[in-house]
This record gives sequence, structure tokens and C-alpha cells, in this order.
Amino acid sequence: MIQTMTSLRHGTLAALMLQLAATPALAATAADSAPLALAALETEDDFTGAIDTVISATRIRQPLTESPASITIIDRETIIASGALEIADVLRLVPGIQVSYPQGNQLAVTYHGFGDAFPRSMQVLIDGRSIYQPSFADVDWVFLGIVPEDIERIEVIRGPNSPLYGANAVSGVINIITRMPWQDRGTTARVTAGDLNTRHGMLRYAGKQDKLDYRVTLDYQEDTGLPGDLNSTNDGRRLGGLSLRGVWNPRPSDEFDFQLGYAAGDLGAGAEPQNEPPPHDKQVSSGYGLVSWRRATADEAELRWQFYHNNYNSDDDYRDLIWHAYSSVNLPLTDAQIQALLGTGPNESADFGLFDYRGQRYDTELQYTSPQRGKLRGIVGAGLRINRLKSEVLTNRNDWIDEWSERVFANVSYRATDQLLLNAGAMAENSDEFGAYLSPRIAANWLFSPQQSVRLSYTRAKRNPSLVESHFNNVYELDDGRPYLIDFISGNPGAETLSALELGYTGYWLENRLLVDAKLFREKTTDRIHFVSDPTIQQPIPAIQGLFTASSLINEGYISTGGGELQLKYQTGPRDFISAQLAVLDTDFVEAEQINPPVQGFFIYDIAPHYTASLLASKSLPHGFEASIAGYHLSQLIWLGDGDRLEDYKRVDLRLARRWRSSDANLMLEAIVQNLGNAYYTFRDENVFDTRAFLRLTVEFR
Repeated sequence: MIQTMTSLRHGTLAALMLQLAATPALAATAADSAPLALAALETEDDFTGAIDTVISATRIRQPLTESPASITIIDRETIIASGALEIADVLRLVPGIQVSYPQGNQLAVTYHGFGDAFPRSMQVLIDGRSIYQPSFADVDWVFLGIVPEDIERIEVIRGPNSPLYGANAVSGVINIITRMPWQDRGTTARVTAGDLNTRHGMLRYAGKQDKLDYRVTLDYQEDTGLPGDLNSTNDGRRLGGLSLRGVWNPRPSDEFDFQLGYAAGDLGAGAEPQNEPPPHDKQVSSGYGLVSWRRATADEAELRWQFYHNNYNSDDDYRDLIWHAYSSVNLPLTDAQIQALLGTGPNESADFGLFDYRGQRYDTELQYTSPQRGKLRGIVGAGLRINRLKSEVLTNRNDWIDEWSERVFANVSYRATDQLLLNAGAMAENSDEFGAYLSPRIAANWLFSPQQSVRLSYTRAKRNPSLVESHFNNVYELDDGRPYLIDFISGNPGAETLSALELGYTGYWLENRLLVDAKLFREKTTDRIHFVSDPTIQQPIPAIQGLFTASSLINEGYISTGGGELQLKYQTGPRDFISAQLAVLDTDFVEAEQINPPVQGFFIYDIAPHYTASLLASKSLPHGFEASIAGYHLSQLIWLGDGDRLEDYKRVDLRLARRWRSSDANLMLEAIVQNLGNAYYTFRDENVFDTRAFLRLTVEFR
């Protein structure tokens, strides 16, 4: 397969596209096609510029010019034009966001830098369901429970929004909105094949039964991960998933939404040269269920209730020989030294499954949206959440750890004059683990016209420790259960606080076809949650005390970031547009290196990239063809944890596609090349992202 795809890079893809163009019957069919999902051939005359509307910033649908926060909209056509195979990769088109691969089957998404393998400050929602995991407080982008084909649009709030979405919506909110079942009635199949032995498949059916619209999706993913020796890198994936969505409208005023999903498979664990843990496979499964109800009243008020449950299992009970453990913590001891320290030989095995845990979340919420009453409109709501964690290897206990939290929230929009719109919102939360706290926001939008506005806002947000952070007690044990090494412990940290001041401009020009979005900002995070070395932590075996220093999690230090962001999008048709994004950051970062005794805090540079830039251009061509090109640039950056300092990189992706219609189906064939040019490193200096090519075929039976 790899040799085949390599030959495709050297001309076969282009030849295949030209051959399709030369087929008279197919060309005629494309020209006669109706405006269906894949076969539509819109022209510039079909496109009428309009001001975008968003719902994520205030939970009330409003024009983008009236939003109290900076928002990037990624619509369905942008997702397709990007050629991205991973949902997370599309987020490279958001100014200030960085995406990396700690492993080939793991993605990390962070905003304004300060990222490690488990970024913990970005809230991610899918149709109102938070997928922010209570265990490590991160997002597993491989196990989202949806496929890219299901997405209608993504709204990304660039900045804190805890007043509407609570603790952990600190650096931003990614709100993924999926398509309704009635938008894709019929059967759709998609297959993708290419380099890295990539084999992705998706089969979906959407239908209607009386007042119920439903959609069922099956998907499968397989690849070998990042290039390298598969016996050591071992970061591929083999997983399958099933999702179901039903929307029932018993009467015009009521809507019930039911969603279920389950995915499971094997993920390679372990990557050279760290070998921590040694390469092996872990079994991961993820499931969710959601039910929501909406009632709309005659005066445009709305009552909404939802309940959801997330479940995530990572079975990583791997054990290996004891000498591997010492190599993993940089203690290269001889067999005789191991015998002297532990009273056992090197053939004894030890725990290595660091990611062996179960996490669950139960959440319910009730929200009321008021009708427009004069100059006022608002929302008010309340919710209850239970986060659960069970992991003997991470917490040194074998029972469930539960965190209960309650919340109330409100947001009011007040149109003081025709030009001045005020927004004020807050969320009060109470956690039985972390106590009570308040996250407020106030914003003012001055509208020069319906197409242009200037915004000034202030927001304060909190990030609570994850359950792993607050209960970390990582102890290595021998076969007989004796502990022999403590790696990490929790110092019982509290919440960290981020305060943000933002001045923004949103404007539509050239008959609303050109969007200009710019902002200047200053953010400061205090009481930062991070690990520090603590020589006073007593090891189970005294002889190890002087050889290895464990780390403790504490609140200390600060991050101060200032800068600006700019995004431009000029659009003349649904598939004819060019967008450009730029973020410039200046960051001060201070934290302690060690406690007990303390080591003076120090500055680290390049934790946040000075520049992040991206560009995407898409163009419709005759006979159903379309082409797009994407470019990305990221300046020098240090990835935290087991990441490395990486030099800046530039990346170019290409996509050439053909849409046509047969007698009973709409088809699209895409040729995608990622990183056309030199290879670059992602997350660490052993993770190589080289040139790779893929073919993707989509067939819609209507």
C-alpha cells in the first residue's frame, strides 16, 4: 500500500482526475446534476453574502458582530476543503491554536501554547455534551464518538468562557454542532486509503419513521501511526465505532433528541526512545448517551433540558521486567544493584500500565431562554454533575473516586442604544472537592452598523484540577505487591485562575463577502497547577532516595500573555473562498523548579509560539472539479511534559476533488496530499510528520 501511494504522489493522482474529466458521460452527468449534498455545482451568482450567526458565546443565537467573545466559525465546506482526516486537524485554521501528535494515535490541541500531551484547559462540546474527560481533564480526539461527515459546523470561542460553560472552559471552547438526520437522508459510504497503511471506512443511513428522524453511523479506523520501527514506535490504531441519533417532533413546539455511541479498539502504547512504558497495546473503549428536550413558546422563549452520560475505559495493565522500569526513570542499574536494592532479581516484573483507568461523567442541566422583551434578553440555568475515576495504578486505591458539583448560570443582553449592546454573565459553581467559586464576564459592543462592531470585554475563569491531579499517587509495585518506587504524588492543588481583557473588531465588507476579525488581548494565569521536584518525598526503599526524586503537583507561578489575532475570510461561493489566520504572542512565564528546599523561579521562553499562521484557499472548477490548498506555519515552540523544543515549521496540504452524479448516486473522489515538502517534527524531536498521500471516495445513495 505504501509503495502504491508513493507512486500516486508522482502523477497517478493527477492522471486519475484528468481521466475522469475526459469521460464525456460523466462530464455531462455532472453538468446536469441537481443541487444535492455532493453533486451541487454552485456558482458565484448563487452565493449571497450574509452576516454569520453564532450561539456558543451566550447560548442565544445572535449575529457575530454582537458576540461578547471572539469566535471562529468552521463550516462544513471548510472542513471538506481542508482535506483533514482528523477532526482536530481542522482546528489549525483557528488563529492561536496549535495541534500536535504526541503519538500517531494521540492528538493534542492547545490555545496560546503551554501544551503537553494532555492539554487541560479547552472545553469541547458535541451538541451540548462535554467530552472533557474527568480523569486527566483532556480530550481524546480519536474517541470523539462522531465522524467528520456528521459535522455541520464548529464554533470556536477564542478565549475564556467559564461564565457560560463552567470550570475548565479557561482558554477556550470548541463547540461541535452535528447535522440533523433529515439533512442526510439515504445511505452514505466513504472509504479512505493511503500512506501509513491507512484504512478508514464509514457507512451511514438516515431515514424517517412518522415524526422520528434518525441516523445510524458505522466507522472503522486503522493505521500504523507515525513513521518508524513498528516494534518500538507502536502508536497505530485499530478501532471501530457505532453511533445513533434520533430527533422526534411530537408537535411543532417540542423536540426530543436522543444520541448513543460506542467505540472500541486497540491503541499502540509506547514510543521510542523513552520506552516509558515499553511498547505494547492498550485496549480502549468509549461510550455515551444523551437525551435532550426543547420546548419553544409562541413568544420565542425556550425551555431546554438535557442529560448525558460519558464512559471511558483504558485497559493498560501491562507488566514488564524490572530492569525496564529502572531504564524508564533513568536509573540504569546492574543486575547486582537491583538485587541489592530490591532483594529480587531482574527477572521480576513490575507495573507499567500508567494509563490503566476508568472514567465516568453524569450531567444534567435545565435552561430557560427568555423572549425578547424590549431591550432585554437573557438565559438562566442550573446543572448537576458527577465525575468519577477508578485507577489503582494512578491513585494507589481500588475504589471509585467521586466529585459532585452544582452550578447556576445566567447571561443578560441589554441594548442600551441602537449602537451599544451590553452583555453580562456569570456562573457560580460548588464542588465537594474544590469548593465554591464565581466566574464572571462583562462585555460591551459598539455597533457602527449591523455589519461592523468594536468589542471590549473582561472575563475571569477557573480551572479545577482533574481527578487524577487531585488524587495522584503513582506507585510502582513488584509482583508480590511491594511498592518500590514513587513517581508522582498530588500536593492537593486548588484551582488556577485566568483573567482576560480583550479589545476586538468584527466587520463585514464587500457586500458581506469579506469578514475581518481582529483582537488585542492580555491574559494572566495565577496559581498555576504544575509538577515540581520534591526531594522530601520518601521512597519505599531508602536506597533509592538519593537516586530518584519524585514530583508533587502544586499551585505556584504565573503566565502572562499578550498579543493579537487576525482572521480574514473572503467568500464568493460555498466552495470558493480564501481564509487567512494569524496570531502573535508575547509571553512571560515563571514557576518554581523545586520545593523543599525551594529553587528560585525561572523564566522559560518559547513555551508559547511567537507566531501561528494558516491559510486555506478553495476554488470550484469546471466539470465538477474543485481544488484547495492549505498552508500552516508555527514558530519555535517547547512542548511540556515529555515534549521537546522544536524549530519552526511550514506545511502545505493539497486537495483535488471531482463531484459527479450517476443515475442513483452522488459521488466525490478526492486526492489529498499532506505536508507537500520537507518533513517536520511534531511534539517531540523523534515524531516525524513526512509527506503522505490519500485517496477518499464518498458515495451518497438518495
